[in-house]
Amino acid sequence: MSKSLRWIWLALILISYNLSYAQELRQKIQGIVRDKVSFQPILGANIVLTNTSDLSTSGVISLEDGQFLIESVKLGRYKLTISHVGYQAFTIPELLVSASRDVYLTVQLDVGAMVLEEVVVDAVIPEQHISMLGKQPITAEQTLRYAATFYDPARLSISFPGVATFNDQNNNVVVRGNSPNGVAWRLEGVDIVNPNHLTNAGTFTDRPVQSGGSVNILSSQLLGASSFLNGAFDATYGNAMSGVFDMTFRDGNLDEAKYTAQISLLGLDFAVEGPISKKKKGSFIANYRYSTIGLLSSMGVELGDEAITFQDLSFHVSTTSEKGSTWSVFGLGGNSRNEFIAERDSTKWEYGKDSQDILFKGRMFGFGISNRHPISTKAYLRNTIGYSILDNERTAFNLDSAYNQTPRSFDENTSEILSWRSELSTKISPSASLSAGFHFSHIYEEIFSESMPLNGLIASGGGDSWLIQPFLNLTQIIGKRFSYNIGVRYLNHTLSEAQSLEPRMSVKLHVNDFNNVYLKYGLHSLLQTPGTYFYSERDLNGNFINPNETLGLTKAHHFVLGYNYSINESTRLNTEFYLQDLFDVPVSQVSQSTFSVLNQIEGFVFESLENTGSGRNYGIDLMFRKTFSNDVYYLINASFYESKYKGSDGIERDTRFNGNYSINFTGGKEFKKVRADFEKTFGVNLGMVYLGGYRDTPIDVAQSEIQGRTVYVTNEAFTIKMKDYARINLRLSWVKDRPDYTRTISIDIQNLTNRENIAYSYYDTEVQDVVIQNQLGIIPILAYRLEF
Repeated sequence: MSKSLRWIWLALILISYNLSYAQELRQKIQGIVRDKVSFQPILGANIVLTNTSDLSTSGVISLEDGQFLIESVKLGRYKLTISHVGYQAFTIPELLVSASRDVYLTVQLDVGAMVLEEVVVDAVIPEQHISMLGKQPITAEQTLRYAATFYDPARLSISFPGVATFNDQNNNVVVRGNSPNGVAWRLEGVDIVNPNHLTNAGTFTDRPVQSGGSVNILSSQLLGASSFLNGAFDATYGNAMSGVFDMTFRDGNLDEAKYTAQISLLGLDFAVEGPISKKKKGSFIANYRYSTIGLLSSMGVELGDEAITFQDLSFHVSTTSEKGSTWSVFGLGGNSRNEFIAERDSTKWEYGKDSQDILFKGRMFGFGISNRHPISTKAYLRNTIGYSILDNERTAFNLDSAYNQTPRSFDENTSEILSWRSELSTKISPSASLSAGFHFSHIYEEIFSESMPLNGLIASGGGDSWLIQPFLNLTQIIGKRFSYNIGVRYLNHTLSEAQSLEPRMSVKLHVNDFNNVYLKYGLHSLLQTPGTYFYSERDLNGNFINPNETLGLTKAHHFVLGYNYSINESTRLNTEFYLQDLFDVPVSQVSQSTFSVLNQIEGFVFESLENTGSGRNYGIDLMFRKTFSNDVYYLINASFYESKYKGSDGIERDTRFNGNYSINFTGGKEFKKVRADFEKTFGVNLGMVYLGGYRDTPIDVAQSEIQGRTVYVTNEAFTIKMKDYARINLRLSWVKDRPDYTRTISIDIQNLTNRENIAYSYYDTEVQDVVIQNQLGIIPILAYRLEF
């Protein structure tokens, strides 16, 4: 370890000791209760706090301005329930209270009779109705508790039903058999570009992907009311086929400055938050991270044989006026780099890549401003404008016997989104609410990809386009047992001149206090990737053209039938049956081809396409969940599914992502030691993943040798089922709470048994045979965290 890092470790430890002094450990919980639709404060809401260890309770009632305060709260985990006549009860089953800072909640209650099922969330999720499997919360506390998430909200999502990892080197997710390209990212309500470092990590061709990367730029320190959606989304979401990461930033501390410092084998983190104007109830929060991932390589941990560096910054500033209007300014940015430099000793070259120099550089930036303004006691208007940009550049060289460089390939792409979302929400009756608005996005894409000398120009082009998406969404509760949501969204893409009118609906029946069933439907559509739109080929006159520029949208009908059973206050069983019928899928214009964009990952195509393909995904997701009680929690998921597609040959085949089944376990237990002036908590958290192997296509070794590249037997597409994937993750944490600070020492171990899971196969020109590339082996991450 370098001398500078040793000094950082020492400084953090000395700070933790200097902050300690003897006094009883107590904290406070405060917040505000609002009507979700009108955003008006609610007077007289009942707030009940239950300790999940000893079941002791306390409670208060919200004041005229909606504010509430619970003082002298012991440290630990609590169930918080907020209720009011005419609203659905709101429950946070796993609220963590620590010594380092008080808890501030902004709670929004949905309309409805109190006898209805509670709105159950997993942390500070004020705007989400987490009652269906298709919408799962993502919280900062989960990223710190679940094993081997590495503080990444995208990696956390593989704990959810129907969601599977694709490759350990990246955070791409396969949702119900769909390509990761069908996942969209949203921040504070607006669409953003891919917010990940090293977007080429773990891919077949080492080129960037549409929605994933090695590490998420969004800092988990700032996470607010965030969630992951799959299945049939309501009309407020568009341009997504399989999943949506709907992320928001939380407000900073309103009373005093607070700090978080962390050093780990992944990097250095430092966060600061505090008030900016107590009169206007303003706050700020920011986090900076710098990677030290090179330490892992120096310890002998295999991370893909490349030198990796990254850094990022996220921030959020918010204020609330006396009239209840809220303003927020938010942003994030990061740059990353990975570099592979060949050994200047050719006797050490074992594989084809060993004779290459490869450099990948990425840069992402996003910025936005949002305003939520009450326009009456029954309605509010929210406007958000955001801009984001992603630049990637990859250069590869071949080395000759004298180690001179010869260009091998060059890729450069830029994506920009300027997005404006405006939404008016109003209560049209005590039991019904209406949301109407639009989402305008100006999209700029520029791409250039060239492979020398084999393929030549692969993709070249760029241009501006508008994505116009107005929407309307109605929610109503009828009587004490029935509720529905119905809406419509229109999508128009000016580049391809494609459009879609998309109805959405869901109905839910509360059979009794313990059982409910629901049905969801939605028509969804998705733009094609830039590598698809801007594929280049020569016309009859020898000029380069982009024949796929006018491709239409990929579309799908989503059907979901679900059942929820509440076994007791902390344990639930959820089941969803689903069918996704895909149509207008781009496939080859050449008849008898097996190609379909449903199997894409990197996003490049090598031929002209047309919207005549189809696909089907269907299956069942099961979730058995116990939230924290008696210091134990667990989450067990099982998914069984089929994922099929048809190319231009009309033959139904398995997609690349048809693993058929996935099983996940996430759970843990805490052991506490309480004293007058400190508390110690030792946590053991385990994660186990078992996935059916994805599909691969046989490699034609003879043709690969002739052409000097991997050549597939395309008429046998995805007929090989790879070995099943299995991984055990472990997290051990030791938390010590003293007055005004919390210290955490933890170790996360990904792939505890060091199992060799297959990533993909390719033809290697040096070996002159097919080589199997494995995913990551065992990775230990030691971390020291101080909150004060």
